[in-house]
Amino acid sequence: MQYTDAMLDALVERALARLPDHQRELVILRDIEGFDHDELARILQGNLKPGAIRKRVFDAREASLLSIAALVYSAYARTNMVEWNGP
Repeated sequence: MQYTDAMLDALVERALARLPDHQRELVILRDIEGFDHDELARILQGNLKPGAIRKRVFDAREASLLSIAALVYSAYARTNMVEWNGP
């Protein structure tokens, strides 16, 4: 199946919507808005070091990728009548 830009945008939006608020915020600020780790530490106003921010961004990205994979597989399963009991 070929995905259009609009389909990919919708997929990313759905995947982000499935994330907990704190992870969604990190992915949006880092990957969409382009803030670096030092800026994120200031924006989040926590006493977090850049290394802790990097770890949280990594975890949030991993969760978003798993969400995207689950959505893609779910769409595949529906169109191909494959049973799936994923997340």
